[in-house]
Amino acid sequence: MAERIEGSKGRLQLFAVNGEQPTRPEAETGGTVREEPREVAPVLYARLRAILVQLDGIGAFASWTLVLALSHDGLAPARLASALVTAAAVAVLMVALLAVQKLYRARVCAIRAVEVSRLARTSLACGMLVAWLGPLIGTSATVGASATAAVVSFFVLTGLRGWYTSWLKRCRSEGRFLRPVLIVGTNDEAESLLQLIEAHPEQGYRICGVLGDADGWHAKNTGAMVLGGFTGVADAARSVGASGVLIAMSALSPSELRSVVRELLAAGIHVQVSSGLSRIGHHRLRAAPVSYEPLFYLEPPSLAGWQQLAKRVVDVSLSTLALLVAAPVLGVAALGIRLQDGGDVIYRQWRIGRDGRPFELLKLRSMIPDAASRVGELATLNERSGPLFKVDRDPRVTRIGRLLRATSIDELPQLINVLRGEMSLVGPRPALPDEVAQFDDELQERASVLPGITGLWQVEARDNPSFHAYRRLDLFYVDNWSIAMDLAILLGTARVVLGKGLRSFLRTPRAAAGSSGHAVPADRVPSRADSVVPDRGLTTLGGTS
Repeated sequence: MAERIEGSKGRLQLFAVNGEQPTRPEAETGGTVREEPREVAPVLYARLRAILVQLDGIGAFASWTLVLALSHDGLAPARLASALVTAAAVAVLMVALLAVQKLYRARVCAIRAVEVSRLARTSLACGMLVAWLGPLIGTSATVGASATAAVVSFFVLTGLRGWYTSWLKRCRSEGRFLRPVLIVGTNDEAESLLQLIEAHPEQGYRICGVLGDADGWHAKNTGAMVLGGFTGVADAARSVGASGVLIAMSALSPSELRSVVRELLAAGIHVQVSSGLSRIGHHRLRAAPVSYEPLFYLEPPSLAGWQQLAKRVVDVSLSTLALLVAAPVLGVAALGIRLQDGGDVIYRQWRIGRDGRPFELLKLRSMIPDAASRVGELATLNERSGPLFKVDRDPRVTRIGRLLRATSIDELPQLINVLRGEMSLVGPRPALPDEVAQFDDELQERASVLPGITGLWQVEARDNPSFHAYRRLDLFYVDNWSIAMDLAILLGTARVVLGKGLRSFLRTPRAAAGSSGHAVPADRVPSRADSVVPDRGLTTLGGTS
């Protein structure tokens, strides 16, 4: 049962007794709402960590075994046994080194660049160690084989961890493996935190409630329950099974913040403090303490002129190469579209480009010729918020169109838009004129860069129905883009396109016919926003935060 305890602000505060979850009063909810039983956080973390450890161990063992076996012609049983022993030892060593570098902690693995760099460091260290010790202990690993195995293991582990990240994000989007947390604060910053978590369930958080002044929070109509004030925060977290808290720093006075943080850390509860900054990349924050007080220096959004030139060089060179390689595929796709219904192969549509200039976007047609006249039939099926539009099962998609969408081949003609200078390989997706008319002044800033075939939103949250995610990620890219970020997005897009294409081929024919698996871009629904490139890419790995 739940017990009511008077909070510090004079509000009624709900705490669980005997491990039960608190319930909302019937007067507020129209009926008692009880949380479904959830898995205990430490057990959940242990399961995820065990999966990741096994993947790393298997990947390292397989990589070293394969390389060592192939490095000898006619491998004798004795040499094979030596290779297996060496590979097993290296696998154990790599897992141990990854653990030492905290690569089984979510707060480290959440930054993909950090994860990849530490994987590279570990692979290099193991390769050098085996090459050095090989002659001394009589293993079959030569210097060349050790170097090759180090490189192969790095790519294998990077790929396996990328698959793990995609799998975990899909699970979390479905409500699994979520970490229960509280939000400390009830001001506008706390509301922004709540919106962020709700818009990105794939990041793995589940809000159990908030702490602070209930009067102002109820007016925000967020649906999250206020559990009490800023006293007894550790007890409140334990009562709802929260393993961590997110603190809206501007909601507390300095003395309250110090007291809350000390109490939570003493209770062994994970603490994350928001900065109150938005659209600021973490790479622009520099630790600059003043008399031991933790301050950050904020670097201005500076972009060297060579990066603008380099972006155009990358766009032209990669687009030209991609068109040459994809020419046979485009020819076959065009023939398939013609044979399907005899309609036009290319669909053309006006979009808004950089600085508000309209241009004609090109795509391979993937829907029936009269799709535009049937838009009204799908108006009630929109699965997105705001101007965005998505119908998971669109009856207007042709058979060849489903294949084109699953493999993103329908987007290839946009490489011509890139060569024309109307688009870039990476950037915010180009919006329709009627959509741009609905954007506020801040969102209009997305037109300050060239629109892209793929982008941060497409890689991170294409399947996310929230317009908040679309808006936040596009604006973040505008303020923080760089050549390094573009390359990371391109690599993430390539990995996801391959993965999604493979999954589509593994579907049963009935499942494939019932669902296109993609958003419906504007060439399919002329009055809505486009979202084309497959989802997911950057990471939030499981483990203990």
